[in-house]
Amino acid sequence: MIAYIDSLGIIPMMFSNTVLMTRDLAEFLYEHNVSVMGKLDSLKPEVQDYLAGREGAAADIRGGLSNLMNAGFTEPAGPGKLRLGISFVSNRLNLGEIEDIWHFCRRNNIFPNMEILTPTGRANDELADKMLSAEEIQAYKMKLLDIDRKYYGYDWLPYTPITASGCLQHLYSLYITIDGNVRPCAPTKLDEHPALKVNGEYPCNVNKTSLKEIFDSELFSYVRNIDKVLEGRCEDCKHLNECIGCRGYAYSVGVNKGMDPLEALRMECQQCFKESLE
Repeated sequence: MIAYIDSLGIIPMMFSNTVLMTRDLAEFLYEHNVSVMGKLDSLKPEVQDYLAGREGAAADIRGGLSNLMNAGFTEPAGPGKLRLGISFVSNRLNLGEIEDIWHFCRRNNIFPNMEILTPTGRANDELADKMLSAEEIQAYKMKLLDIDRKYYGYDWLPYTPITASGCLQHLYSLYITIDGNVRPCAPTKLDEHPALKVNGEYPCNVNKTSLKEIFDSELFSYVRNIDKVLEGRCEDCKHLNECIGCRGYAYSVGVNKGMDPLEALRMECQQCFKESLE
């Protein structure tokens, strides 16, 4: 698949926890113009193992990451064109390491894909007490912005859902689960909501309906135009061209409160602190 995508002149993008990233695989990916988003939630093995849910995960993750770095992935393809990223989720267990992880990424030409723990799946069932308060999130984002301005020459909106980057996935992408169910993004679990099922089954499944039909459906047309129906402080925000809030987080919070799916999707961003800075 990688070789085929590369042959079409399209840049392959791989998301991996790097546990199985061997030296040969890393070199193959580098030679085929792949960009890789890895995983690193903590520099402490015991914390990383706990968050990953498996003993020894930290060593495997760091080993795979080293193979990618040795293969040349920390050498930018051009100014601002990074080929390696690291996804890490802020929480109470790694709060004290956030600055160190950020420096590690910046010094090694790695894109820091820092996200907030979303109340869904294992995070909701087992890690709910590890979620940070809005005040703690604001504090570390402002600190990281100060670090970027002082040491690395970057400037960015501090209240976007992903630190230093907005997320517009709902406007242009589709996420397909291993079962064929189609979502706007991973945490926007439309396929699990009973209100969207027809005769007990979620209709937007590529094993039953073509992707084109799903893309053109009323539901996904609504999702792709979600920026036009946002509510609250997101409704008339001047930054809509680079941030629509985290729709996955809004959806998860909304449905947990009993909202219907479409209402949850359009609710105002639950993480934005723009008003406190203006």
